[in-house]
Amino acid sequence: IHKFTRGGHPLQSFIPIAPLHDPCASAVDHSGMIYVLECSTGVLYTFLEDGTLLHGIHTGLNSTQKPLSLAIDFDGRIYIATSRSKRVMMFTPRGGSIGALGGKLPKPQPPVTADQVAVGPDGALYIGDSTRHWIGHVLSDGTTQNSWTWNPDATPSSGDDDCLLAVTPKYVVLLAHPSNTPTIHIFNSADGQEKLSKPLQDIEPSLSHLDIKGTAVTPDGELLILDAAAPRVLRFRLN
Repeated sequence: IHKFTRGGHPLQSFIPIAPLHDPCASAVDHSGMIYVLECSTGVLYTFLEDGTLLHGIHTGLNSTQKPLSLAIDFDGRIYIATSRSKRVMMFTPRGGSIGALGGKLPKPQPPVTADQVAVGPDGALYIGDSTRHWIGHVLSDGTTQNSWTWNPDATPSSGDDDCLLAVTPKYVVLLAHPSNTPTIHIFNSADGQEKLSKPLQDIEPSLSHLDIKGTAVTPDGELLILDAAAPRVLRFRLN
């Protein structure tokens, strides 16, 4: 795990004292705690900022359910999007199961596939579905308050890891096809209107041959994109 200053200078690196063989998702909560999900075993490891291992939470998930995305809300609740079970599993901060979101989501054909989950700066939960090109703003009881789509006329994708989702104070940001001609879609979070839809290379010609593995948002709303091909972290200011 590598930590950097906002200017991109190396700050700290540590090798987690935990059996991480197949990490598939990570997140940082508002207090700086680091969460890393082991895909094959479903164990969620938590670390302090200095790399000290706190504990491992057995979520009961495994690679057959294909967990793809992880988010932590302000109260420490844990959300894991599992693509093949088409649900967002919810856990207490100590790992106790508190149910799943999905039963009250819209039921088109095929059903919503929960590829991505993100918590907005206001604590709202967002779910991304790359199969149907759908984003939902979901309340804590599972009902959908708002939803919108990108590329609504496109053929549904057969992949289930084809998007990355991030939420800033003003915008919902989705990166489609992150490993193959990544396209950024930016929506106003207030009204759901699409503000921008462009391949990243059209925005900046030097951004070619990208292999995007993750996104994050800084406290002041800047979008961070991890490019594993370089490797590097790209930083965008969304005006």
